Amino acid sequence: MWGAYDETNNKKTNGFWSSKEQEEHINILELINVHIKVYMDNTTSVSYINKYVGRIASLNAIARDI
Repeated sequence: MWGAYDETNNKKTNGFWSSKEQEEHINILELINVHIKVYMDNTTSVSYINKYVGRIASLNAIARDI
């Protein structure tokens, strides 16, 4: 089972690791489940990052990499 607490918004979340994830070392699980907050003022960029989709393939790829 995993859990997290968002101190800024006073919210808790939790869930269960999949069978495949349960086989991984905890350090791997921590790295693949990192969340980041990005500050930017370009609404197009924000949309690509939040939705991972748009009309321009190169921007889609960059958003997925982020």
